Amino acid sequence: MRILILEDDRMVVNELRSLFRRGLRDARVDHIGTESEFRRALGQFPSDPPTLVILDVMLPWSRTIADAPPDDLSSEGPQFAGIRCASALRACSKLAQPWILLYTVWPLSQMPPDLTERLKPLIIIDKGRGNQHVLKVARSILGAHLVEESHPSEIEPDKVFVAMPFSDTSLDTYTTISRAVINLRKGTKAYRVDSKPGSFPVLQEIERAIDSCWLVVCDLTDEKPNVYYELGYAVARGKRVICIAKRGTNLHFDVAGRRILFFDSFTHLELALHKELVELAAETE
Repeated sequence: MRILILEDDRMVVNELRSLFRRGLRDARVDHIGTESEFRRALGQFPSDPPTLVILDVMLPWSRTIADAPPDDLSSEGPQFAGIRCASALRACSKLAQPWILLYTVWPLSQMPPDLTERLKPLIIIDKGRGNQHVLKVARSILGAHLVEESHPSEIEPDKVFVAMPFSDTSLDTYTTISRAVINLRKGTKAYRVDSKPGSFPVLQEIERAIDSCWLVVCDLTDEKPNVYYELGYAVARGKRVICIAKRGTNLHFDVAGRRILFFDSFTHLELALHKELVELAAETE
């Protein structure tokens, strides 16, 4: 199942990606940000067709001013670029036609009068309804197997959950992880569940914190059952995960196939982890 988002607002794209990752099983989410990129990709759709296409009505032609649209489009402007893209989809005879969802601030009264008939199957959603409504509609359209939200949470894009032993010997590792996270970008922070003050049900807090973070770092060094549980929960929830361990750590069979960032010193750990964080952050931009 492939979902294609045609949208130039990065915040909207990132939230939709996150919602689909948690709310739909096996959905592959791709993103195109401009009309020119869409037209270049159109020829590849018959061999890799999207099941659902979510488009904004107003789109730029390109990411750079120097790349001007063709003369026949320049007079029309970007106001209905998404509709032009949808029309191009419908005109592609070799393509198994996907559902089209127009996600826009433009009122229906300002749309072309024959739009619904010309582009059907088509659904129009006002952006004022919010991204959660888009997920609900996508579920209904696709009839896909759903991942139920037992701990619904808003994603905190600057929070990195750290799964590691609760011991004094792990403090230096946690401090190193925190430095790498803080240096990623302004506002990012590491969170370990024992840093929360007060009394609370620990398991529920762990699951809530994993649900609400954008990334999980798991330290497998001491082979602690709680860390393996948190790793398994994070994977099941579709979270991005970085596994680390001191070199020489004995890995259990169920993680032996995962990529592990082994480190010999805290300096090595900080540099290597920062590199991984930068690469993962770039994927979400």
